[in-house]
Amino acid sequence: MSTLSLVLAAVAALAPPDDPRPAPHESYTTTRLAEGVFAFVAPEGRTGTVQGNSLAVVGSEGVLVVDTGQFSELTKKVIADIRKITDKPVRYVVNTHWHGDHLLGNHQYKVAFPGVIIVNHEETRRLADKAYRGFADKARKEFPEYATNLRAAVARGTRRSGAVLTEQDKDYFTRQADDIDVFMKQLADMPYAPADLMFEKGLRVSLGSRDVEILHLGRGNTGGDTVVFVPDAKVVAAGDMLVYPSPYSFGSWLEEWTQTLKKLEGLGATSIVPGHGPVLKDNDYVETVIALIQETRLQVAAAVKEGLSLDDTRKKVDLRAYREALAGDDYWRQRGFDDFFLQPAVEQAYKEAKGLPMVEGDEENS
Repeated sequence: MSTLSLVLAAVAALAPPDDPRPAPHESYTTTRLAEGVFAFVAPEGRTGTVQGNSLAVVGSEGVLVVDTGQFSELTKKVIADIRKITDKPVRYVVNTHWHGDHLLGNHQYKVAFPGVIIVNHEETRRLADKAYRGFADKARKEFPEYATNLRAAVARGTRRSGAVLTEQDKDYFTRQADDIDVFMKQLADMPYAPADLMFEKGLRVSLGSRDVEILHLGRGNTGGDTVVFVPDAKVVAAGDMLVYPSPYSFGSWLEEWTQTLKKLEGLGATSIVPGHGPVLKDNDYVETVIALIQETRLQVAAAVKEGLSLDDTRKKVDLRAYREALAGDDYWRQRGFDDFFLQPAVEQAYKEAKGLPMVEGDEENS
């Protein structure tokens, strides 16, 4: 069996969670990764509305938190849990990238810990400003209508195109609408709190008894992808550079992503906290994501060389082996692979192969 086959088999062996899986705003699990290092892991995504994982690193003089989620009630619970762990204040918050499910909780840390410093890569701050200044007004105008349209589709049993919805489709649409309702109820409690401190390549932060490295290893899922490495604990928070069980590829920099992931492997971490999904204890999944991106780019490049259109390229690309390994027969995982990796990744790879410009930040996020 090839190395890739072994990696895919190892990933496939991780069974999906029991259904009905919890909503992103309902819960998280807390995992102690090392002395003073705790991961707050969100449930596996059900729809396009998700909650990012968080990490707390405790030192003798303060705490550093990586990513703050977007549902304010859960962010408050994480803050309460941190206070149970230590009486030291949170001095730094690092956002791994600009997507709202990793930074709309910043405001709650500003309220709870006056003087906390929010740290972003320069590109993350730029894209977050672009996306979330005025975001609340836009959400109030658009999101309720979107939820209403989803419920209307369920009621009539068809999409706008007339295609019949399966029972699983109806469940998906209903859960998405429900998630939006909860998001809207908490929207007023999550105003955008921008970064106070920006960096280009990296920062080393002292928490007294331990140092933490804040690194930009290169572009990947976003242009400002940031990883946070705790050297003495060999723990790294990877943000959405890694998402389990399938990567997110909206607006991503596929050509550079694999090299950035290899640099991540070079840190030698024994615990990897992805942006979404369980804590990883080895690089097997990292290798799978690298191989998946490489295979996507190779197939798309071949289609472009044949002169195919984007639509015809989508039909030609065959990633069924990866889909089966990562999603199995789980409907939610299959839909996640198709919607959040396959469709946007083929488009991004097509733009790269054609030499077309890609402007990150045009995609919708909630």
